[in-house]
Amino acid sequence: MQLNSAVVFNAIWFFLSFAACVLHLPKSIDAFSFILLCSSIFTIMYILVSSLQDYRLPCISVNCGLSQAEKKCEKEIPYWNTAVICLNVIGVVVLFNSLGFSASSFRSVENLMNSMNAVSKARYSGNEEILPVFNRIVNAIVYATCGYNGFFYVINKRKAHFINLLLVMFQTVLTNTKATLVFGMAFWIAGYLTGLRYLKEKINHKKLFYGIVLLAGLLVFFTGVNFFRHKGTMDVAVEFKRIMISYLIGPFSALNIWLESLYDYSIELGANTFSCLFRVLGIKAQEHGEFVMVYDDLSTNVFTVFKHLLRDYSFLGTYLLMLFTGLICAIVDYKISRKQYSFVGVSIVLYTSIIVAFFSSLYRYTTNLLACILIIVLFLPYRIVVK
Repeated sequence: MQLNSAVVFNAIWFFLSFAACVLHLPKSIDAFSFILLCSSIFTIMYILVSSLQDYRLPCISVNCGLSQAEKKCEKEIPYWNTAVICLNVIGVVVLFNSLGFSASSFRSVENLMNSMNAVSKARYSGNEEILPVFNRIVNAIVYATCGYNGFFYVINKRKAHFINLLLVMFQTVLTNTKATLVFGMAFWIAGYLTGLRYLKEKINHKKLFYGIVLLAGLLVFFTGVNFFRHKGTMDVAVEFKRIMISYLIGPFSALNIWLESLYDYSIELGANTFSCLFRVLGIKAQEHGEFVMVYDDLSTNVFTVFKHLLRDYSFLGTYLLMLFTGLICAIVDYKISRKQYSFVGVSIVLYTSIIVAFFSSLYRYTTNLLACILIIVLFLPYRIVVK
């Protein structure tokens, strides 16, 4: 099976809906109907536009190999990747020092727990951003490179394409912020999915198995981070349950709860979806969601991307946006399948937006927005069309 944007979009929201039912998390018919209508609008537009493009430009045999210009770009990537890895290491060292870690922090489990717990308390009690400006700029470059890494890993299975992700994982240990790794992984996976479509590779049982193992590994890693962050006061099984419900499936249930209490609200035209821009321009301060209980004593303060879309554009605006997104995704997927290289960056950004939609809007954070711009701009010089 060859994946496309519509398949990925529907698979994510079907999984979340199914999991919420199986785990008996808060749910409402209004939220399920809303998500079903959004996915239907997106999918119908995607299929319609894809069919029209296939009709206007009949399918022809396309050489799945790389052109000379692409091979030149592939040769340049290892140098770029090495430079970013070095920058990433410097960023980790800066973060290591700024957060008060030392070599002694890693000499025992107890020391590491105490250090991580101290950072966690500082992050939730202070109003200042714990991530230095230098690290936020570095992370934007790293995220963009992760997108490249995922794409070129399909072409050449080099282990170096994973190094930036490993460094992001270490940064997650230092900061205790799961969003750091979520976004890094999302960019990498988006690049990988784009690469599969670009080279017309299909998802077989082996790739699917590796994907499931990867997801399980991430959940175990996040469980370990939370276990150390809480100084081992909670059982590992309890921490795993908290990760599964509060951070993976919980946001969808939080959206269900929020929709039930949604009566009157003002349209803010991007102030939530693109809150980083509104904050930088001094128009509106960035707001974070309030914590809501989704299961027994488990809570979350994230409500998926749809809360931001509804607050910015209303129900009608969100439906129109799904229509437009389905249109754009269909066009970009078609361009990628016909090996138009300059659309690779746009494809990575679109896939990333879809992947993190269960969590939040990709564009609420300055680092992510800058990474998206870098990815698109860096791929634009390579205008390669295979006829």
